[in-house]
Amino acid sequence: MNGASVEQHLGKTLRDLVPEIAEQVEPLLQQVIQTGQPMYDIEIRGRTPTSPEIERHWTANYYSVNFLQDERGVGGVVIEVTERVRAELALRESQAKLLEAQRLAKIGSWELELKDGVTLETAQPEWSEELFRIYDLEPQQPSPSFAQLLQYHSPEDRSQLQQSLNTLLTYGVPFSLDVQFNSADEQLRYLNIIGQAIHRPDTQTTRLYATVMDITERKQIETELVRQNQALEEAIAVAQAADSANQAKTNFLANMSHEIRTPMNSILVASQLLQQTELEFQQQQLLQTLRSNGEQLLHTINDILDLSKLEARKLRLEQRPFYLNEVLQSLADSFSSQAQTKGLDLRFNTAADVSEALIGDDFRLRQILSNLIGNAIKFTPSGRITVTVRRASDSPPNESAVILYFSVADTGIGINPTAQENLFQPFTQADASTTRQFGGTGLGLTICRRILQLMEGEIGFDSTPGEGSTFWFKVPLSFAHSSDLSATSLPTDSASETAASPTETGLNILVVEDYEDNRMLFLMLLKALGYQADSVTNGVAFLERIAGQDYDIVLMDCQMPEMDGYEATRKLRQQEGDQKHTIIIGLTAHAMEGDRQKCLDAGMDDYISKPVGLETLGETIERWTRD
Repeated sequence: MNGASVEQHLGKTLRDLVPEIAEQVEPLLQQVIQTGQPMYDIEIRGRTPTSPEIERHWTANYYSVNFLQDERGVGGVVIEVTERVRAELALRESQAKLLEAQRLAKIGSWELELKDGVTLETAQPEWSEELFRIYDLEPQQPSPSFAQLLQYHSPEDRSQLQQSLNTLLTYGVPFSLDVQFNSADEQLRYLNIIGQAIHRPDTQTTRLYATVMDITERKQIETELVRQNQALEEAIAVAQAADSANQAKTNFLANMSHEIRTPMNSILVASQLLQQTELEFQQQQLLQTLRSNGEQLLHTINDILDLSKLEARKLRLEQRPFYLNEVLQSLADSFSSQAQTKGLDLRFNTAADVSEALIGDDFRLRQILSNLIGNAIKFTPSGRITVTVRRASDSPPNESAVILYFSVADTGIGINPTAQENLFQPFTQADASTTRQFGGTGLGLTICRRILQLMEGEIGFDSTPGEGSTFWFKVPLSFAHSSDLSATSLPTDSASETAASPTETGLNILVVEDYEDNRMLFLMLLKALGYQADSVTNGVAFLERIAGQDYDIVLMDCQMPEMDGYEATRKLRQQEGDQKHTIIIGLTAHAMEGDRQKCLDAGMDDYISKPVGLETLGETIERWTRD
């Protein structure tokens, strides 16, 4: 047992052989000799010289032995139990780990050995410590019976749990249930109970066991996920409703644009044509009033459409080369007569280091400046208005891009400090009295700010009541090179170029327009430009006409009965194939984002938004017939 042979034991004492163990055993042997009383089941542990790395375990029974001459000795029976002790230790460690795992996972368990006559009332399963904790019970108390266990659960769960326990007890049928449990602190908890049976080879059930897991956190997470999912579904429904509302708004604005622009086209074109006739002074004044108010109404419509596109994030910026001096000159031409009417001095100053050739959205740049100059003229009774352009102080020092600083300074009425904070809000002006006196929708500055945000620029102002205001903005632009500007022509005298006579051009032009007044006025505009033209009323008539006669240019209204301009264009392109191409210029009163692309996608070559002016029509025709 200690690794030494019998011969090695002869003549040796216990201390000689196993000194570490002798320290434990010798006092016990002396006690047996002195008292004569035996000692049973003594546990001994230690290491032997032959295996010092292993701690070994023995159980010993010692009894007294009487020798000759009245001497007393000790006899003993020693059994090595090292493997048993190790197994018991491993079992205790395993149980400790199991208990800790149950505690961490909040999983308790019970076991029940089946005996004859066991019922729900008499069954007394053995509970784990964690199961006592789950049910807020003291581990020292006796384990509850199944009947007592049922009382811990809500009435709605009690019946289902009782049926499952009965079935498990009687037939060994496993179950898994989620049940509710009210803790001692009146907190609602959720438990998952899984019951199983152990069968002998003859299929007789011998033992039942179950795990009970506290799934309160999981249930709370599931409930929260359901709530969040419902909230997400509601948000999606709201977003879809908002998208539908936005789409309905877009459709409404498109239709309103068409319904307003179509008669507005007739009004403005008719006034344009009338101005070319001989009129008395009073007639000229009335005509000028008619035209200026029509243009003001058109400006308001455009503002509303621009704001709608900005709010819907559908406004797209162009990146094209342009000459800055052309933009400024067109603004000077547009506003000089208004300034002169009020006796104002309108000046444009451009710093010498500002490049003329740039890349950006010149249309939106012109729109911003138009709003600011128009406001300055509106709110300046007398004095001057100065438009200044220079490089911004934070402009990057490179040759590819620049940040330009624009300012529009006036000597007008200024802005009250209390009204300045809301100045860039839609439908807002300085105060109600200003709106009544000067008119306007209050959309201009809002549109300016949102366009500049798209352009990655900024806008601001300085104002002193009674002295005037200076509105400024900064916008990043790129420098244009000669290759960029090769397709960008300098201004031409469009009047002389577009006023060609039919005999000089030999153009055959067809107007496709369902609105009778506009059809008549387009023919008159073309005549004023020196062209003769034919007309039809819809897409079906257009296809019939062009099947029997060739035309160089077709002015195609987009929205018509029977067949609209988009469908008529697509059908013509299919008929022409690669052998022929008739120039088609779309005419639309929608003016919404994407209308131009819709025309081009249908096969049209260009696009004009109504109302169509004499100059715009002439320039467009000239551009497509220049070659």
